[in-house]
Amino acid sequence: MEQFDVFVSYATVDRALVRPFVERLRADGFRIWFDEQRMAGGRPAMQQLAEGIENSAHLVACLTDAYLQRPWTDFELQVSRYLDPSGRLGRTIPVLFDRLTVPLPAEIRFLATCDLTAVATYDAEYRKIAEALRRQVPATGGESLQDACVAPFQHLDEPGVALFKTYQAVSALRRHQGTVGGPTLDQLADSGEVPPHLHAPLATVQAYARSHEDDVVITSRSVAPALSALKVLAQWAFPGQAPDPWDEVWEGLPDHVGGAKLVPGTTFTVRAPQRGRTSLGPRYAGHDLLRDEPVSVHLVGLPEDRDEAFFAEIARFTRFTDPAVVSPVAAGPVSVDGKRRCLYVIMPSIDGESAQDLVRRNGPLPARAAYEVCLGIARALTAFHEARPPVVHGDITPANVIVSRLGTVRVLCVAREMADVPVDDVDGTAASRMDSFLFAGPEQRTGAPLTPRTDLFALRGVLHFLLTGTYPTAQDVRASPLRHCATAEEACAVLERKANGLPATTRLNAVNRHARIPAQRTETATNGLILVHAVEVQARTAWPLSHGRVLIWEMGSDTLAVLDGEELLWRDVHAVPVRRWVVGGDGRVGIGGWDGAVRYFGGDTPATHRLDGTVGDLTFVGADLVAGSWKRELVRLSSSDQRTELLAVDRGVHRITANGDRFAVSGLSGGLALYSDIRRTADHPELDFVGDIAFAGSRLVVLTQDGELTSMRLDGTFTARERKPGARKLLPSHVRGTCLLVTDEQAWLVDDANRHLLHAELPVGHTVISAAPGGLTVSTSEGCAYWHGGAQRHLWPDALSAVLSADGRQLVVTRTGAVELYEVAG
Repeated sequence: MEQFDVFVSYATVDRALVRPFVERLRADGFRIWFDEQRMAGGRPAMQQLAEGIENSAHLVACLTDAYLQRPWTDFELQVSRYLDPSGRLGRTIPVLFDRLTVPLPAEIRFLATCDLTAVATYDAEYRKIAEALRRQVPATGGESLQDACVAPFQHLDEPGVALFKTYQAVSALRRHQGTVGGPTLDQLADSGEVPPHLHAPLATVQAYARSHEDDVVITSRSVAPALSALKVLAQWAFPGQAPDPWDEVWEGLPDHVGGAKLVPGTTFTVRAPQRGRTSLGPRYAGHDLLRDEPVSVHLVGLPEDRDEAFFAEIARFTRFTDPAVVSPVAAGPVSVDGKRRCLYVIMPSIDGESAQDLVRRNGPLPARAAYEVCLGIARALTAFHEARPPVVHGDITPANVIVSRLGTVRVLCVAREMADVPVDDVDGTAASRMDSFLFAGPEQRTGAPLTPRTDLFALRGVLHFLLTGTYPTAQDVRASPLRHCATAEEACAVLERKANGLPATTRLNAVNRHARIPAQRTETATNGLILVHAVEVQARTAWPLSHGRVLIWEMGSDTLAVLDGEELLWRDVHAVPVRRWVVGGDGRVGIGGWDGAVRYFGGDTPATHRLDGTVGDLTFVGADLVAGSWKRELVRLSSSDQRTELLAVDRGVHRITANGDRFAVSGLSGGLALYSDIRRTADHPELDFVGDIAFAGSRLVVLTQDGELTSMRLDGTFTARERKPGARKLLPSHVRGTCLLVTDEQAWLVDDANRHLLHAELPVGHTVISAAPGGLTVSTSEGCAYWHGGAQRHLWPDALSAVLSADGRQLVVTRTGAVELYEVAG
């Protein structure tokens, strides 16, 4: 490699001031490393600077105020001083080019400084410099590869030196054989066979090597990703020396039943193995014992003095309910035997894998699939950036993007602090630091305040990674098809247009599809159920639709989606906190939310509406869905999304029941109104005891809040109240002219003559979920069960819900991690 007599270190703004000095040195025969000549007028990359200093016998520090205020000149000075810390070899030569108004750094104050600021003494001072440059500087002795890999971590208080030593160590590692007789890293890179876990560290070091003066500020924290990369490469060179620190943390967690662990001081359990790693750290499946639902548990490695900042990050994101966002629900420290080990973050159950793992498993994605992933990210960014106040995510990486089995895309929150962890503070965070660095925008690398453009820069990098499987360079980001997008909304438009212009066979849900669980289409004698198909998906509950389709309510995102087998046909763009639901004939389903959201599934595209206030109840009246809110609003919604406003219910809507075109509405605080088609035909404000209502033929049966039954005759009069012990609710019945009265231990058919016929004996603790011709589904302490002919036919111990179609021919069971569709044998 070419050797030089002197490396000229100066601030770029002082180039004109320094150039005459450089030209005189060259005329006197000195071999000079001066970036203007070495880089053909361009900006020098960081690695070229480091190599230039290492291969030069001396360094002239051209001192001006600008020089002493530039981080990169400080890097050059730190490296030179490291190579001759005592100054005995005369390697570093400070030269004053302009009067200073800032003090000299402490590390060079003891060195003799030449002064070229005065014309009268210029020649004499120049001769002193030339004489110093002619002194021979002995070559530094070599060091072993292991020592070279350790050296950067001995200079963490001198980030410039640490970075320089990292370059030296990585250069040696690239020539090292991973196993005896095996190829070097350089040979692996040339053959395209670099081990997958080394892609990120090599890309990280290369990104630093390509960095220019304006690209990154050199600080202890900003060089942490480079040191993390070195750690990973050193572990490849010397395997077995560094166990995963998270294994020790896992072993320290208290044991729980069934092989699970308990997050100390909480009601959350966690279960091995790791489900992947995000920028937070290792991700595990867990369970919330208090709410009895699955969650995702992340262990987070941060130094204790960063806890407050980390929890502030959590507070920024907990308010987001957008379906494209996975927001944290709880966080805190993990302490074992009084010692803080790490932090934990609880998030909704995450059904899927990271985009990073998806690419590692399948290779680069087809263009349409890649655009659809980024479209999901852009939608999440729209929610962040349009919030009041706006929120910058700050850590958009493939590891922080979750792709579900159905092809839905969600962005993980609360990871930005991980990118800023000092490398000596916490083990086990190397991957997060490197990922964050490789997709970081200019603001992050220079320490400037983050803006929405920071996230858009990262989005362009993620798109490149998904399309190519390689980490992006600055040139790749500049060439992105999203380069002209100034907002996340504009990015959504571009990505949607590009995705829709490509074949549907390369859609994301096709690429990421899981095969159906084979269904044995033979009736079993014990339960009369035929499994049609099962889909691996995390759902809270699910309902049967027409033509074998299934409506699911996704766990974690609270989003409604329609599936045909494992094919995703539709997914809501908003979360719906489901409060009430109703199943109608011909595979129709109505959904009402705590937030007033109404969804009517009766055609190819759901009809949607939002009521003013929480949905009190909803039911089908003919082919339409009637829904009412606690704030009095009452609407009639058709499958074609036509809406008719009905006369408001003064006391708010509590229950709605129908018989043909007739329907009745009870108020929250009493009162009863009757309607025919869209007209109100009667009003009974005097009733202040209504708990539930249902039609039994032409008779309207009323269950009072005191557990008494009465009914309204056609003439509008009411029968005497009858005490019904344990009465809980009224349901529509599959038997014509009846309704179903459910008590604590029985289900009774009530007909239009007010006769009560025992339909089924229910054990204590059984709650009816749905009723259809010939069958019931019930929830129990053990799971969910299907009843037929007055007896239990099948029990699913892990089921969360089981819902029959209105005709009783189909049954959808929601289990932990799967939704199953059954046909009910005739």
